[in-house]
Amino acid sequence: MRGVPHKFFKLPVRGTIYTVRFRSVASRLRGRADFGPKILWILPGESAETTLIHEVLHAALPDLDESSVLETEAALYLALQKFRRLKL
Repeated sequence: MRGVPHKFFKLPVRGTIYTVRFRSVASRLRGRADFGPKILWILPGESAETTLIHEVLHAALPDLDESSVLETEAALYLALQKFRRLKL
């Protein structure tokens, strides 16, 4: 998968350093966790934030089934939206 040049960051996930890369190639997937090279691929765009949450959950809890990942992703995204509105 090809990435967008210079668009990446390192992220520690449960003791493992993952590289989060943003990909520019068209795909039916918005993201993917590559466990071998420890890369989380994210398609830039309006859903990038939820995709990042989703892929971090896969990295942190690889045995979690997809429906549980989706439910947790939605709850975390909603919590972040509500938190941002508080403007603490």
